[in-house]
Amino acid sequence: MNPALKKWLRRWLLLLFTALSGGFCVLFYGSLGLEKRALWFALGYCVVLLPVCRLLPRFFARVFAALHALGVLGAAAVFLAVTLGGGRYSAQGSWQQSLYAAPQKVLFVVPHQDDDLNLAAGVIDAYRTAGTQVKVLFLSNGDADFQDGYRLNEALRCQKALGVEAGDVVFLGYGDQYTSPYGHIYNAPAGELVPSDAGRTHTYGLKRHPEYRASVSGGWSDYTYDNVIWDMQEFLGAELPDVIYCIDQDFHPDHRGTSLIFETALGNLLGSGADYHPLVYKGFGYSTSWLAADDYYAPNLPSALPPYESGRMEETNTYVWADRLRLPLRPQDMAYTRRASALYSAFAGYGSQRALQRMGRVVNSDKVFWPRRTDSLLYTAQLSAQSTDGLGRLTDFKLADSAHVAQREHRPFDGVWTPAPGDALTVELAAPAVISELVFYDSPSLQDNVLQARVTLENGGQLLTGPLDPGGAPTRLTLPAPTGLSSFTVELLETEGAAPGLCELEAYAADAQGPAFIKVTDAGGNFLYTYTPESRQDILLGVYGSTPELRALAQDPAANFTATVNGAPLAVQDGSFVLPCPAKESTVRLALKSDASVWDEITVKPYSKARQAFLPTLQKLDTLYCSFSCWTRYHWAFGEHSVLKALGRL
Repeated sequence: MNPALKKWLRRWLLLLFTALSGGFCVLFYGSLGLEKRALWFALGYCVVLLPVCRLLPRFFARVFAALHALGVLGAAAVFLAVTLGGGRYSAQGSWQQSLYAAPQKVLFVVPHQDDDLNLAAGVIDAYRTAGTQVKVLFLSNGDADFQDGYRLNEALRCQKALGVEAGDVVFLGYGDQYTSPYGHIYNAPAGELVPSDAGRTHTYGLKRHPEYRASVSGGWSDYTYDNVIWDMQEFLGAELPDVIYCIDQDFHPDHRGTSLIFETALGNLLGSGADYHPLVYKGFGYSTSWLAADDYYAPNLPSALPPYESGRMEETNTYVWADRLRLPLRPQDMAYTRRASALYSAFAGYGSQRALQRMGRVVNSDKVFWPRRTDSLLYTAQLSAQSTDGLGRLTDFKLADSAHVAQREHRPFDGVWTPAPGDALTVELAAPAVISELVFYDSPSLQDNVLQARVTLENGGQLLTGPLDPGGAPTRLTLPAPTGLSSFTVELLETEGAAPGLCELEAYAADAQGPAFIKVTDAGGNFLYTYTPESRQDILLGVYGSTPELRALAQDPAANFTATVNGAPLAVQDGSFVLPCPAKESTVRLALKSDASVWDEITVKPYSKARQAFLPTLQKLDTLYCSFSCWTRYHWAFGEHSVLKALGRL
């Protein structure tokens, strides 16, 4: 070949390789979700770097190209490995229909833009995949630290990644924490204006996506207690969702406030006599999510762990861990790397909160909630007693109340009816009704307890409750036979503590109704989807049931369920199904004997020593990749020396 032509080709090949390497860098940058900015970077790279490279001596040009090659190949290898190498879980079951496809309208109520993921990552998109209409309501604009609607735009992007259209995202438009002697808008006197930490005094949204009040009336709502309750109540009354998920009283003022504002608004609706009884699920965004153990990289993704040794959710004491409802998630939301999960884009969307770094804490193989019934016959009943302080709160739907939401050290033990000795509570129903069960809620304070109470029916029959749950969890009193009543009385016979009493009282005509499903578990109770054995030993399988009846049946799986692997029945050992470690990928199916429409199916992979050795390395690469992605997203727009801020100063 002609030496001059060879020299010319070598130079241009080097330049072409450099250009391609720059293009790969752009693709890697674009993988962070910044495609438009990546195109500008590509244009600048071609315009500036290529002419510069041509001017370099041969040695420096080669070094320049080699460094780009190493960087690009390394970036491409990491990107492909963590995206494709990990693989997603796979499974199916009747729960996909009975749990996620059955409701018509589902609402999620959260305080801040990122609490939607903390509360219900994997649940929101599961409903959308099933075709259910989902709306997500944000009470606060999250503007304590980030102004100009940053977090509102993030929420729209995140919900789009979860399959929720912008029209189904609702901003109530209130402040993120408040500068007020009362600490929070929930504790402010009626009608008093409460400025937010950002200096705002009325609701607002985005120009292209106004807040709720502006969208329905064209105006805004001042930051007052009356307005926030009414906006929430009006929205609930207009939408009438079948199922509502709401944050409970985490150790954050806005989380506590959101829970109490929602419960007040819903309690008002229930007390109005409206024929509306949604299923309500309360959950936590911190202890079971944002602050939970980072165990995403376990060989098999574990279920949520109990955050407290006491077995209670100590934020309020009213929820017992053993009573939680565990929801299975979309299998594609779980993977062996975070980048391979279908939830990656949603977490990456909350760059201001660096949510991607917390993804390993938030995502488990289940999401836990505590159901709240809304069909009590007492919401419209008349209550009377000599001790009237707190009397009206016995049927207001709130299990725990707080007079000082913003004081983290103040426990939500307010709102308890504490009767004088010998005082009796008389309950008169709005209309005679058949009652099969009464439910009592003690004060959430573990020191103030009801040890014995007596219920006197109008026909003269009397029932004793025994000790109520000391933390305020439900204590159920079943009537010997469903009884038609128009009134009854309650007396606290024996108590302990300085301020014993009742926080809530409910009466029901029928048993609770909820989704009935089962889920295959391992010996530790973790939900299984795609199971990867860690050794060649036999695998013990159990069953989780969503209802009390199914949980009772799950105590003896062999007697109540059928289990097969690739169509062949599984053996039973000590009440558990035994699966020999398979030599090839296998399908395990469990079904209820009495109702074959209740079933679950998982995939079990064969044991692989090579995979066991490779997976930790892959997950370390995934950690580096996600950390880089999180850092890039934050410092592009939100960091102290962010690119956008620098451009804004020019």
